[in-house]
Amino acid sequence: MKSLSFDDEARATAVKELLEETGVELSEASVASMFELPVGEGHWWGEEFHRNYCVVLQDFPTVTGPEKTSRHEVVRGGVAKIGQPAGDGYHSWVPLQHLLEQDDLLSKCRLPLTSLLEKLGMQAEQSG
Repeated sequence: MKSLSFDDEARATAVKELLEETGVELSEASVASMFELPVGEGHWWGEEFHRNYCVVLQDFPTVTGPEKTSRHEVVRGGVAKIGQPAGDGYHSWVPLQHLLEQDDLLSKCRLPLTSLLEKLGMQAEQSG
């Protein structure tokens, strides 16, 4: 049996977490197109053991919501005041610029999101 690298395991975990917390199942092609975003300082296990992944989809996937065993990881209605509801009561579709304007956005999220905006050729408005 072939042993997977840390990066392969981290990617597989990200895909699994996306499914568990949103109900979104990525196709093999979407998984293959995932790319890494930078990791900022201060992650629990350290930068070398944390990964941020991104996948760009052509359409909005159906979001059925978190599995029962993952509901403790998300807050029902927690993003109800921003973006467009994704239909499950937990998630919203939010433009990246608008997300970065939120005062309560976790500081560790700013670097990867700003990097994604730059990759997409967009400008980030800094706040918070």
